[in-house]
Amino acid sequence: MIPFNLERAESLEQALEFLDRDGTEVKIIAGGTDLMVELREISPGEKGPGTVLDITPIDEIRGIKDDGSTITVGALTPHREISS
Repeated sequence: MIPFNLERAESLEQALEFLDRDGTEVKIIAGGTDLMVELREISPGEKGPGTVLDITPIDEIRGIKDDGSTITVGALTPHREISS
């Protein structure tokens, strides 16, 4: 297993502050499926992500909003919610 630090952002502000501070070595996840595939493809001796930032808890970027003229779909909105 490739070692890395796992951080979890509870708000958009917290995530942005973390990225501003430690952004160059950070991999952002919201679920982690893509990360698991990437970690399997890392060759021995190759460097993995220094830190993984989980943004799953951030409700500010989840959901569908309709203001009458624009529909906005948040980045963390699950497909099942969009299709219903």
